[in-house]
Amino acid sequence: MNVTRNAGFISAREQALLAGAHVAIAGVGGDGGQVAEALCRLGVASFALADPEVFEEENLNRQNSSSVRTLVSDRSAVLRVRYYGINHAHTCRLATRGVRVDQ
Repeated sequence: MNVTRNAGFISAREQALLAGAHVAIAGVGGDGGQVAEALCRLGVASFALADPEVFEEENLNRQNSSSVRTLVSDRSAVLRVRYYGINHAHTCRLATRGVRVDQ
């Protein structure tokens, strides 16, 4: 991915750190989806996205990846396709059942 557009904002060392980072995000609807996309555009190329929900009509007004075309689609699967369009070199593991934390 050509990240030269980040020059001046992110040093070459920081860019290398981002490119080598693996980010896991639980919940990719509103905030999680926006954070993940921003990181993808900054050059992070490895993600694990967990979300058990699909896009629904009530998401259309507040979630970037929600559209009439993506209704009833797994949120994390939609984001994987979207991020591939931004960075063909990215990898994305999905957990469409979400994550569970035992207490």
